[in-house]
Amino acid sequence: MGERVSIRPEAAEASEGGPVPLDYGKKDTVGDWSRRIDAWLREHFEGLMQSIGALIERCGGRRRFGFAAGLGILGGGLGLCISGEFCLGPTLMTVGAFVLGLYLPLPKKDEK
Repeated sequence: MGERVSIRPEAAEASEGGPVPLDYGKKDTVGDWSRRIDAWLREHFEGLMQSIGALIERCGGRRRFGFAAGLGILGGGLGLCISGEFCLGPTLMTVGAFVLGLYLPLPKKDEK
C-alpha cells in the first residue's frame, strides 16, 4: 500500500520485436488425449470410491467387510486345496488367514 508505480516508455521501446508467440493453437494430440483420460479417470474414480465407501458402511462397516473378505479367501483356498486341481490354494489360504488375523487380533495378556 502506498507504493508508487512509474511507467517508463523507454522500456517498451527497447523491445520492438513484438510479442512472443505462445503457440496456443499448436495441436498436441497425445497431450490432449492423456489430459482427457486423466480428467475422466479422476472424476469417475472419486465417485467410485464414494460409492464403495457407502456400500461398505451399508454392509456393516470396514471390520465386518474385511472379516468376510478374509473368510471368503480362506474358504476359497481350502476348496482349491481339497480339489487338487489348482496350485494357488495354499497361497489363498495364507492370504485369507492374514486378513483374518488383521481383523481378529489376539487378546492381550494380563501381566501381573
